[in-house]
Amino acid sequence: MGVRVKATCSECLTTHWSELYLGQEDIKCPACGHAMKALPEGEYNEIELTLKKQKLNNIIALVSFGLAFLCFFLWIFKQEHQYSIFPHPTQEDFWYVNGFPAVTIVGLLVGLVFAILGSRHRFILEF
Repeated sequence: MGVRVKATCSECLTTHWSELYLGQEDIKCPACGHAMKALPEGEYNEIELTLKKQKLNNIIALVSFGLAFLCFFLWIFKQEHQYSIFPHPTQEDFWYVNGFPAVTIVGLLVGLVFAILGSRHRFILEF
């Protein structure tokens, strides 16, 4: 499986998505045919590793946002109103009073941090 990067041709100035593979001979522009030698193995491996880390960070962000949404949903619907799906909590119910809001806030913050880390680097190949 190759690495998908955005490429910009220096001759015709078109931008397109290009698949890079290890051991690829050259990179060609689909519009004008301009070609450049492929990236060295070290640079290719660095791009591939960075993109894998970003993917993992985005998955962690989605899971934490989902957990925060679930806890917020449970906290809201445990309130006392006509649509309540849970019995009204007592004053000693620590998880309801402090747990759901705390997990919601922590989940949102963790999701925000990992979402920022997941979208930090962009690779644009100019040839």
